[in-house]
Amino acid sequence: MSSRQPPASSADRATSPAASTKPELTPGPTTLEAYRNNGLLARPVSSEDRAELDAFFAARQQAIHTGQMHLLFAQEDYPVFFQTDDASGKPVTFIMDHERYLQMMSQVGPYFPRVPLQHGPREYIFLTDTLVIAHQVDTYDFGAEKASWRSANILVKRDGQWKNKGIIEGGFGEFLTANGVLRQEDLVAPKQK
Repeated sequence: MSSRQPPASSADRATSPAASTKPELTPGPTTLEAYRNNGLLARPVSSEDRAELDAFFAARQQAIHTGQMHLLFAQEDYPVFFQTDDASGKPVTFIMDHERYLQMMSQVGPYFPRVPLQHGPREYIFLTDTLVIAHQVDTYDFGAEKASWRSANILVKRDGQWKNKGIIEGGFGEFLTANGVLRQEDLVAPKQK
């Protein structure tokens, strides 16, 4: 009795693990035009309309100032992500859908200082016409003392409207985890190697 196996059919090869983990790639483009045509380069920025972005952030501040938080929540592009860290520098990343975001904001609201908040000038970095990083420095005025920090928003333009996709702001890791504001399912943890 022979131990030889019959050669694998093309159908067998297509469904084998090796076939599914090693897709065949076409040769990479070698010219700038080919890179653009294959979607390997970002579209160039054609317009940097900073007035639109200033109006977007003015509406956010007005919503917060007047307590009309539903207007601020309507400016988010769900799910939204947040990137922060703790005092030791450990990154803390979390993602929330609309319902979870509303719950989280209602939890942290009472902790916000009831002191004047001054927003510094914003710097806009246009990656494309529809992707922008907005950087700013905010300052809390405690009278004899002030506290300033940097933050950034990731903005996307969807259906002609700017939306907030993400916030990057350091130092909130301990507060969010120690006070139970974040749930385990909100956190994006690195996979163990």
